[in-house]
Amino acid sequence: MPIVPFESLPDDARLWVFAASDPVTGERAQRLLAAVDAWLAEWKAHDEPLRCARDWRDDRFLAIGVDQSTAGA
Repeated sequence: MPIVPFESLPDDARLWVFAASDPVTGERAQRLLAAVDAWLAEWKAHDEPLRCARDWRDDRFLAIGVDQSTAGA
């Protein structure tokens, strides 16, 4: 399932926030986000793709949101 804009997730979406101990910028951030995007594109619950979003903030915080209504994540 494609990754959607964070703002399109419902208010009751599940949210996980991961923090880096040091800032991650430039090429390192691009590689990190590419890996996250690839993983999210394959993420499933009960063999159903998940409608999910991610956001990278302040070079340190990764937020991942999932619309749990579509697959009971």
